[in-house]
Amino acid sequence: MAQDIQQQLNNLKNEIQELRYILSRKTGLGSADIKGRIVAPSNVGGSISIGTGDITITGTNTSGTASVSSGSIPIGYFLTAFTTPAASYVQLVVSGTTLTATLSVAPGAGNSISIRIILLKP
Repeated sequence: MAQDIQQQLNNLKNEIQELRYILSRKTGLGSADIKGRIVAPSNVGGSISIGTGDITITGTNTSGTASVSSGSIPIGYFLTAFTTPAASYVQLVVSGTTLTATLSVAPGAGNSISIRIILLKP
């Protein structure tokens, strides 16, 4: 009974080591492949990379756009500068090569919100 449990634990350890190896191969073996503002993105696992898109929304506008690689997927965002954080949410949509950020409320006259969007790029 104890030998069976030990064998199961050893099998799990081996599977975890194999998964770690596969993950490290897919992510390029380190954080050097995951950078903000990648100028010439490296291929992570040969097919994907992480990049950013920046959008500033000002005045009475509720949305702004940025050009991105076709097929990019927004995976997160953060505000990089704002004069008034009136918006309660940001909606992110990629259509073709255009990333659109839409705020719930416009910043207001004389105000702005700058957003950095983290993208998973094919």
